[in-house]
Amino acid sequence: MISRLACPSTLLLLAVALIAVSRVREASAAWPAQASVGGVVVCDTTGDQEEFRILSDGVGGVYCLWADVRTGFGEVRLKRFNASGLAAGWPEQGLRIADRTIGASVLTLAPNGAGMIVATWWSSPDSKVKSQCFDSTGAAFWTPGGAILANHFIDLYNGVAVSPDGSRVYAGVTGTANGPTIAAIRQRPDGSLAWPAPIGLRESFQPVYEPVICAITDSTVAITWRDDRTGAPGIYGQSLDRNGNILWGDGGKRLMPTPATEGRLSPNGLGGLSGCYLSLVDDPTFGDFRLFNVDANGDTLRHWPSGGLPYITEPNQNPGGLPAVTFTDIPGEVLLGWRDTYDTPNGIFRVQRFDTTATPLWPGRGRIAYQATSPTGDTHGWPDGKGGFCVSVLGKSPGYDVFGQYVRPDGSAKWLTPFVPVCTAAGVQDRGTYTAQLVTPDSSGGAFYCWVDYRNASTASDLYIQHVNADGTLGGVVTATEASAVSATFLEGCAEVRWHASVDPGVSFTLQRQPEDGEWVAIGVPADEGEDLWAARDCAVERGARYAYRLEWSQDGELRHSAAISLAIPLQPQFAFSSPWPNPVRDRMSFDYSLSRSGAVRVSLLDLSGREVSLIESGVRDAGEHRVTWRAGGRGGGVLRPGCYWVQLEAEGQKRSRQIVVVK
Repeated sequence: MISRLACPSTLLLLAVALIAVSRVREASAAWPAQASVGGVVVCDTTGDQEEFRILSDGVGGVYCLWADVRTGFGEVRLKRFNASGLAAGWPEQGLRIADRTIGASVLTLAPNGAGMIVATWWSSPDSKVKSQCFDSTGAAFWTPGGAILANHFIDLYNGVAVSPDGSRVYAGVTGTANGPTIAAIRQRPDGSLAWPAPIGLRESFQPVYEPVICAITDSTVAITWRDDRTGAPGIYGQSLDRNGNILWGDGGKRLMPTPATEGRLSPNGLGGLSGCYLSLVDDPTFGDFRLFNVDANGDTLRHWPSGGLPYITEPNQNPGGLPAVTFTDIPGEVLLGWRDTYDTPNGIFRVQRFDTTATPLWPGRGRIAYQATSPTGDTHGWPDGKGGFCVSVLGKSPGYDVFGQYVRPDGSAKWLTPFVPVCTAAGVQDRGTYTAQLVTPDSSGGAFYCWVDYRNASTASDLYIQHVNADGTLGGVVTATEASAVSATFLEGCAEVRWHASVDPGVSFTLQRQPEDGEWVAIGVPADEGEDLWAARDCAVERGARYAYRLEWSQDGELRHSAAISLAIPLQPQFAFSSPWPNPVRDRMSFDYSLSRSGAVRVSLLDLSGREVSLIESGVRDAGEHRVTWRAGGRGGGVLRPGCYWVQLEAEGQKRSRQIVVVK
């Protein structure tokens, strides 16, 4: 499903894009196997495409969100690639989810906890921060135009933390009558705001900068920022619980002196927070690393120095780039990774582990994961969620190319040393001025790499993406099977759940159910509805209960699972409207709606201007659940041109809309 702003301005452009998509679907594709190919195009149209965010979907695919200026106005576009490196069903140059927007520092991507992703952006016409939830097809699930996250501009600085229930907490800088403040916003999984207003963590006439946020327990988050408050400048931290209660005292805890920049955070396994900043206190020109480690109250752990532990403190020696920090298998210990230029200007990626007494565990400056043999530029490590780092390297010689490495928790390199060539295509590859995250780990021990590319001078800067397998090779698919949730509805006494899934021959799915506070159990086999759509019914459900559903399959001797999708079974019928399926629509679609009371119902199809083009259903309906099947061509639907439309439900004095795209 494509949003209103995503549709091309003419049907001709849409038809061309759909022809291209159909050809891609027919091709037998996989990620490129040679670095010289230069990855897969994300967007290579005219104008600059630079600011981007990438996020693995956990089932073999990856999303890319970026700022785009092809029209002269700021746009935000989204695209998803599946396990084979295809963007089947997505517009060739990306799905336009917003226009007339600037301020790329507000762009974020986060999972919603049910197999989908949430994108945020700043809407310049009304100065609001907005967000929208998308599934693997590009279908938007919240209000048209996006849910409002904040009613005024707030610089999120790519700051978002995700809780196990799928809620998201954002941290940003915003202005108040008393000056700038660090503010936190919590958004529920359905897009509604959990707190009545952003919670200010620090109001001051002195500047505050660069908030960084991470989840430290299932119910709490921690935020750090640079604060130039008079008499006690420094890096400050604050923690909040899910109810918005401030836990570390008014104004936060001072974690280290300033100036410092570009902090990286990690939960420390003790309910607290560890982190590292590039500090300019003792060496204003080159800087040193300074680590901190605090407990659940924000107090420095015993044996750790108050104000942070200085590290890499040789005079006039640049530690080289920004730090990477992650948790370890021992609570309270910290793993630090960084590009070091002390021994060679080409760069070494080092890793050091600190125990609970702040003692480095490996000799000297730490273990060498790899040592570059030619000059390298920006190098960034990104935690893989398993105690290691995915590393991106911008090579300088002979050209600006992209390389990668995967560093294990013990500091050793997992892939080809010094690193794996990701893109060695002609032209210059650069990650963009403001984007620090070039890499995201995948779901199978590999990683996705995205970069800004200048190989085509006529289109200015473009975006490309490539996958590296778990063994460090290129090519093939991430996993042979993938699945992502589409919908969960309650109809005629049964739960119905659906997934989009690409299936490798010989792989079969099993449906699993989990009640609240219960275990996962197998309850049957889903049915193949065609067009990569799978569905299952579960009639052994109770009114008032909540269940989670997922698919399980075996591949390469390993059990795999889709992301779970949750469904609350209402005690009584309630007003609701499901997403249509399948989507895109070729000849027919179905959808469910539910009424809390008997009454008049009108279901219509609207074009992008809001004009009604077809009446789908009208009349009086009883309270309860109802299903509608409608044909996009021929009897019962009329003939529709390919394009984007709204399905609108009017009942009980309310209007609900879902988006579809019609293809031929």
